[in-house]
Amino acid sequence: MVIDPALLPQVGQLLDRILGILPRLLHQLLHPSLHQIYKLLPANTFWPSPRRVQTPATVYFIRENGRPIDCVVWIQQNVQLLWNNGAFGKGILSRSNPTWLLRQIRRSTDRIDDGSTVVFPEDRTRQRRQLRPFARDPGVSVDDQSDPDPEIEPVQLSPCETLFLHQTQVLVPIDSVTKLAVPFTDLWTAFAATDEHLGIKYAAYFYYRARGWAVRSGIKFGSDFLLYNGGPEFSHSVYSVVVRQRHQEVGGEDELQGLKDTWQYLFALNRVATQAKKILVVCYVDPPVDESKITDPSQYTVEELVVTRFNPNAKKE
Repeated sequence: MVIDPALLPQVGQLLDRILGILPRLLHQLLHPSLHQIYKLLPANTFWPSPRRVQTPATVYFIRENGRPIDCVVWIQQNVQLLWNNGAFGKGILSRSNPTWLLRQIRRSTDRIDDGSTVVFPEDRTRQRRQLRPFARDPGVSVDDQSDPDPEIEPVQLSPCETLFLHQTQVLVPIDSVTKLAVPFTDLWTAFAATDEHLGIKYAAYFYYRARGWAVRSGIKFGSDFLLYNGGPEFSHSVYSVVVRQRHQEVGGEDELQGLKDTWQYLFALNRVATQAKKILVVCYVDPPVDESKITDPSQYTVEELVVTRFNPNAKKE
């Protein structure tokens, strides 16, 4: 059988799609021993792509008295690959997938090669805002700038995305000043300086990523994460997840450590999730007793609670 060389790129993309569903199939077929199986497999086997990937990232540390107190992680290579195979990262000038340059090109051509109009998420947002009554003038946006530069929109990774891709040996973080590789512990220290709940959030993030979900920030819905089946380009998010740590000792003024949840707060979260056609999940995470293992997500205990609103009209006999 002879394959036309012109079709090789399409064949490669098809194989990537087929191999990309292997983690989810393994989870469905071999759920009880999934964790042990992944331990035996070579690193970087499935995430974020079935083929081995090494993506350099630039780490900009924010230091105080010589000690890192925060950091920003940008990538400019394998951007589309990371997006298509897990929805990793966010373009700093776009809603999600970095499309600023393509939008600038479209502004000058209005059409793509096949003659069809390109519609980006930013276009839909602008259309919705224009349809609202008493819509305000949006002013000058980033899209109104000229002279598009292909280097102008790097992709920024969240702390959980950075840690996850580093642990799976996909990401090679490089210090912007020293040009040396940044170890996992340095990244953890910098992120933890601004988020005291980093451990439980990363454990929940790793938990859902290991089960085949594309995990994105849920801040616009008041939650920690949104879970997508494939990614934002394929479907709307199904679940809105809030991560909480439960007290080991029951009792006291509050059974949730470091958080002040009330029933009114949970009702508000649930109403937002329901209006957005999502299911609210409270993910309870208990950290390991041994603090030396706090950076290992497999040492955490995870429990899930689905919160739904009782509708008497829908529950009639």
